[in-house]
Amino acid sequence: MRSIVFLGAPSQKKLEETWKESYIDNDWAPLSQRPNLTAWRQLPSQAEEDLEPAADDSYLVPLNDVEGAAQDATFGQENASVASNLTSFLLTQPVNYCFDPAKVLDLEDLLASPISSNEPGIHESFPIAYTFMAAILSPPVMEQKITKFNTEPIPFVRLMVGDHTASGFEIACWGVYALSIAQECRVRDVLLFQDISLSDFRGRIQAKTRRFKSRISILYRVDAISKQDRRLQPTLLVDAQSRRVQEVRDWVMRWIPKDSGPPSEQTQPLPDTPNTTSDTFNSTRTHLDHSTMHAT
Repeated sequence: MRSIVFLGAPSQKKLEETWKESYIDNDWAPLSQRPNLTAWRQLPSQAEEDLEPAADDSYLVPLNDVEGAAQDATFGQENASVASNLTSFLLTQPVNYCFDPAKVLDLEDLLASPISSNEPGIHESFPIAYTFMAAILSPPVMEQKITKFNTEPIPFVRLMVGDHTASGFEIACWGVYALSIAQECRVRDVLLFQDISLSDFRGRIQAKTRRFKSRISILYRVDAISKQDRRLQPTLLVDAQSRRVQEVRDWVMRWIPKDSGPPSEQTQPLPDTPNTTSDTFNSTRTHLDHSTMHAT
């Protein structure tokens, strides 16, 4: 007897439209990380008593954010109902991480990248999206920001992260991103940031989330205090994705103490790790887009 397990609870309509019996014979394929698409994959055969699809999974935190100061300002008005109804939710990934390691930058390489790009024939510059992996260095604290474009407060978290190449790098998280990070993430969590843009805020280079585009994945939780937390500690194998996660995990376990407090105003570089807040990195940039708007 063969059991078919449907993961992700698709609607009856989607089930009827997309499922075909011929899929049973398909090769194993990674699950799509886009929750708005229906994707099917075949799980390896195993005894029914051992079947536990949630075991050893890492978790994806798909969140919504705001791009640019103007959109930051309108978030509280246009998306108030969305922000109040959307709570952070977890979407399981396969045991084998399904991101492309070739597209994941170290922080050192990220800081050497341009903020924006100008294509021939286009007068306005546009932000470049980046993907990188880093660990949280200090407890995320949510604030409420009121921008000059809006009188409604917007959830905001200034996330301090680092990896084995650089530390003290800031990520500005807005809207539901800020809500979810403050509720779900902890110090020393290893995160994957996808589709994140860079900005020059008051002469300091930092990253920021992009509205309806960025994705933040919890790849590994160093400090597990519950059974659910232990599901965020998948076995790290020898594949390229696991090796990237292990590099950051081992670094943060070595240099960042458990329950570390917030960093000082002048972030100090960790041993063998360059400080991303220094002017050295800022001086290497030749493509700064000073017209990029950012909430204050």
